[in-house]
Amino acid sequence: METLQPFVEKVSSLSDDPRWRHVQQTMLLYGYQPHALIEVLHTVQEEFGYLDMQALRLVSDALKVRPSKVFGVATFYHLFTL
Repeated sequence: METLQPFVEKVSSLSDDPRWRHVQQTMLLYGYQPHALIEVLHTVQEEFGYLDMQALRLVSDALKVRPSKVFGVATFYHLFTL
């Protein structure tokens, strides 16, 4: 879990928003694995109503997925709103 500290600090620095805690729980459920990308993006969208660039960067960092892939997935699926 030590490698996740930068992500936790970024989320904590955003606010004490419980929505980010729900996103973290989803990532934890999937072990912060890259294959959880779509599920995590769904959770972000469910909590915030849309995906913004800051959220996409946080997900990219946490799941260790290239930002271009995260953006590509977010723009490919019509269920996501940027």
